[in-house]
Amino acid sequence: YFHSSEIMRSFQSIIHLLRYISCRVVLLVVAITSLTACHKDSSTASSEKTEEQADSAAVKFYRMRMQGDFDAYVANMHSCSNMPPNYKQRIVIMLRQHQKEVEQNKQGISDVKVLRSETHDDGKMVNVFLAITYKDGSNEEILFPVVYDGKGWKIQ
Repeated sequence: YFHSSEIMRSFQSIIHLLRYISCRVVLLVVAITSLTACHKDSSTASSEKTEEQADSAAVKFYRMRMQGDFDAYVANMHSCSNMPPNYKQRIVIMLRQHQKEVEQNKQGISDVKVLRSETHDDGKMVNVFLAITYKDGSNEEILFPVVYDGKGWKIQ
């Protein structure tokens, strides 16, 4: 037989142990939640910074094209980085021809700005949607993908 005082001491010990464990669990949950929240905030900030850099690069590259700086434009094309010079020159010729068509049909381009961006591949690829305004008053939305090559942003 147990005495009531022994039962009470056992009961109090169990309650004390449960309080200790529950306190530790609450602290652990708070710590995990805090760390997770901090991690999400920093990755969101990093993602926003990545998109801003990609957006700026896309506008810069498209302005090169607008201004007829086709050699610099091709030099910033990731897909042309390992291509021979004659291939790059053919791309320049195609870009020049397209620019002439834009000049003839739309009187040229007056403005380019970012509409939105979608980041992919852990921030290494960004689809930048650009709004192109032509001198004839018409507008067009284009997809302008850029990739990060470890050194900087390039045209995909």
